[in-house]
Formats: sequence, C-alpha cells, structure tokens
Amino acid sequence: MFKKGIFFVARGLVLVGLIVGGVQLFYKTDKKESKAENAEQIKKEDLSKNVPQKITEIHSDLNNITGWEKYEKYEDVNSPSWEESKSSFELISVTLKEAISLSKDGLKEDLERAEKLHNIAVKNHDTQALRYVHRIVHDLDVKINGIKVENVFNSTRAGAGNGSEIPVYDEYIKQHSK
Repeated sequence: MFKKGIFFVARGLVLVGLIVGGVQLFYKTDKKESKAENAEQIKKEDLSKNVPQKITEIHSDLNNITGWEKYEKYEDVNSPSWEESKSSFELISVTLKEAISLSKDGLKEDLERAEKLHNIAVKNHDTQALRYVHRIVHDLDVKINGIKVENVFNSTRAGAGNGSEIPVYDEYIKQHSK
C-alpha cells in the first residue's frame, strides 16, 4: 500500500511538472512571437520616418523639372525635355510608391493623388498634371518638413493649406485617366 501511495504521488508530481513545463513553454513561445510582432512594428515605424525625406527628394526633383517656370519647356507634348527627363520621372515614380507604402490616412491619400497625376503627366506629356503633382508635394513638404515659403497651393489634406484645390485635382484625374 505504501508503494502504491508513493507511485500515485510520483505520478501526480510528474503530471504537475508536465503541466508547469507546458505552461512555461507556451509562455516563452508566446513571448517570442510577441517580440517578433513588436520588432516588425518598430521596423515599420522606423521606415515611416523616411517619408519626410522622400517627400523632400520628390519636391527637389520636381523643382528641378517644373519649378520657377521650368515647366514651360514641357508644354509642347513633343518637346525633347520629356525624353531627357525620363529617368527623373522614373525616380519620382519609385519614390512616390515607397512613400505611399509607408503612409496612412490623409498623407497616403495625398501621395496617391500625386501618383495618379504623375502617371497622367508622364503618359500623356501633360504639363498641367505635372504642375499639380508639384503643388501637392510642395504643400506636403511645407507642412511635414517645416519648409518656409511665401505661398501654398491648398493642394493637400495632410500638407499646408486648406485642401480647397483637391476637388479640382480629383476631377482632372477623372477626366484624364481614361
């Protein structure tokens, strides 16, 4: 009888040990998964810090193409300037896509609008669409990066100004995306 009691107690201790060990294993596994999820979130947040820099890069490229009446050399749809600037347009396109992927809410909407207009500009050699892209990115750069300027274009939700030109741009996209 004493042996049965010891055997019963030993089995009980083994069972308790298995349960405690299982709980610890589950906790460690869950903790590792939680750390992995946190690391992924931190990585995404770190990448989103690149968005202001990307906006500045796009704005700089657009200033070089369209700023200070430079857009006039693109007004002729057959102008060689369109072909000469092809690599700059491609770089702007890639940078816009990257910034969009790292953005959310109003900023993402503004960047998506700029991307649509940029696509119209490049595809159709459309100077007006190109100017609209520049205005959107300009207003974003002013607000997000604190650029000091005399005027804004009211072209964004997340940027400087009141966004009053957004319906004009949306209608332009609607009419020229066909």
